[in-house]
Amino acid sequence: MSRTAGSRPATRRRSCREAVSMAVPPGVRLRVTPDDFWQLCIANSDLRLERTARGRLVVMAPAGSDSGMWNADLTAQVVVWAKTDGTGVPFDSSAGFTLPNGAVRAPDASWIVRERWDALTREQKDRFSPICPDFVVELTSPSDTRTAAGKKMAEYINEGGPPRLVNRPQIERGRGLPPRPTRRSLQATSDSLR
Repeated sequence: MSRTAGSRPATRRRSCREAVSMAVPPGVRLRVTPDDFWQLCIANSDLRLERTARGRLVVMAPAGSDSGMWNADLTAQVVVWAKTDGTGVPFDSSAGFTLPNGAVRAPDASWIVRERWDALTREQKDRFSPICPDFVVELTSPSDTRTAAGKKMAEYINEGGPPRLVNRPQIERGRGLPPRPTRRSLQATSDSLR
């Protein structure tokens, strides 16, 4: 086992359920395989993790309380939207999806056409489903840069899902989402981000 300078040697091996602190210096990139990423997520269920197409591990801080409130409102809108139409399945920010490029992403809210979702096997649904959502919503927070949000949206567009970037004032005015998910509204959202 490795040890940090000035620390005592470990006296026993840690189980995978024990917390281990780790400092990652700026510029260091951690890379994981898809299977290792799955195991890491299982062992660290309290962390918000994503994996880029190149295997880079992305650790995200929990949302601020205010952002969490807005995200809850956004998720509720997507659920009502999906239930009203009945043609798709809604997901919240805890759902991870494996995009065709290999990235595993967890959008703030998403929606998948029911036929596409039903075509997946039980095993695929139980893990990070190999599917790009048909509709993706990302809520911008005060710490997000427009460039970073744009790159994430571009990835969804490139992988087949029309994204929607939503900010807080849009939710306040009740303009976060169209009233019902239609192919036309999804395409208009996608076109507005290109």
